[in-house]
Amino acid sequence: MFNIGETVKYGVNGICKIVDISKRSFCGEDTEYYVLQPLLRGDSTFFVPTANEVLVSKIHHLMSKSAVYELIGEIPECHTEWIDNDKERNASYNLMLTSCDRHDIIGLIRTLHQRKEQLEEKNKKLHQADERILKDAEKIINDEFAVVLEMQPSDVPGFIADRLACC
Repeated sequence: MFNIGETVKYGVNGICKIVDISKRSFCGEDTEYYVLQPLLRGDSTFFVPTANEVLVSKIHHLMSKSAVYELIGEIPECHTEWIDNDKERNASYNLMLTSCDRHDIIGLIRTLHQRKEQLEEKNKKLHQADERILKDAEKIINDEFAVVLEMQPSDVPGFIADRLACC
């Protein structure tokens, strides 16, 4: 159960604040909903039925500061296997994005960055689908780290680089 005022991660929709838990009548039926408002994009409101286990399972508590620092320290060991088949890779990597497993998402980011560097050495580019997945993965991590560490999402990559360089 989540409470009004909590800041949570809602699937791939990002970081949200639970602004209300209220009953709404849709299609003549009263249903209780978590009312979520994105923190970093104020253009939406999500209504998540509290009785819908599938949708509620997409709501996660944010990492603690110590967990963020610990995960940053583990980045050098994080890795995701490269899948040569484009369709299989796209399906597998998109599944990782929706899993909310931050360790897997960090590994995905590292793998895609490494692949991008390898291709750039050959004057080639990462496939557009891989670029989109990389961008989405970085957004997921940067947004959560930014909220937890009280900084701007754009400052997160530099912060991570600095932490890894000093440790």
